[in-house]
Amino acid sequence: MPGFKNKVAIVTGAGAGIGRALCLELARRGAHVTATDVDADNAEETAVLIAETGGSAEALPLDVTREQDVRKLIFDAAEKRGRLDYMFNNAGISMGGEVRDMSSGHFSKIMDVNLWGVIYGTLGAYEVMTRQGFGHIVNIASFYGLVPLPLSTPYNTSKFAVVGLSHSLRAEAAGLGVHVSVACPGYIKTDLIKRGDMVRSTAEDALALAPFSLYSVSKAAGVIVRGVKRNQGMIVFPLHAKLMWWATRFHPDLLPFASRWMVKRFRARHRSP
Repeated sequence: MPGFKNKVAIVTGAGAGIGRALCLELARRGAHVTATDVDADNAEETAVLIAETGGSAEALPLDVTREQDVRKLIFDAAEKRGRLDYMFNNAGISMGGEVRDMSSGHFSKIMDVNLWGVIYGTLGAYEVMTRQGFGHIVNIASFYGLVPLPLSTPYNTSKFAVVGLSHSLRAEAAGLGVHVSVACPGYIKTDLIKRGDMVRSTAEDALALAPFSLYSVSKAAGVIVRGVKRNQGMIVFPLHAKLMWWATRFHPDLLPFASRWMVKRFRARHRSP
């Protein structure tokens, strides 16, 4: 699949942020996009934006935590269009704070969306794509799935799992005509943190801990789509994410120092002596 013209793509979490930017980028390159989101109005707004630029899109509501709904949407889209070329499992939520202030419910909530939502989308698309003999599954993880930073442990856990899922499946899928990629963006300028659950913390505090400027969603979408076109197994960007990933791999002693510094700053703001 050398390009995107006349290809069929599904994007979850398409109502805002990277998901919306991916829809716009794919449509700009000539793909027909099914924009899905748990917020139907936001998904529809994405489709309208695409239509205004002359692109082809439809909007459908989708809760990725409901397996049967995910499977039905994928199968229906593939049947309607006669094929499914790309499945972008992008829907996700964030969560910040210390684990000692959380319960298993916090982990369950984020796993339902960030991991099981990706698994459902992957399995549904994989079934269609192996049957047709081609296709590309793209799972949106995070550099937090490569670098175990503190104060977002449930989020990190979900993203590490998505990276492992994608790498393992890529090896199995290769001989069946199906490609699998995982994108690991760094700090991106979206409302993900603002809309996430902050346990004894705030979104402003989380953003204050980010040591780098935020990367734009339109640039992020461009990087991901170009990486998919080249069939990259892992798409890590921007430079600050690559540097932190490399540092973790080649100088692992640096990460604990940085992590302890982040925790100390956080507790100075939120914990009494």
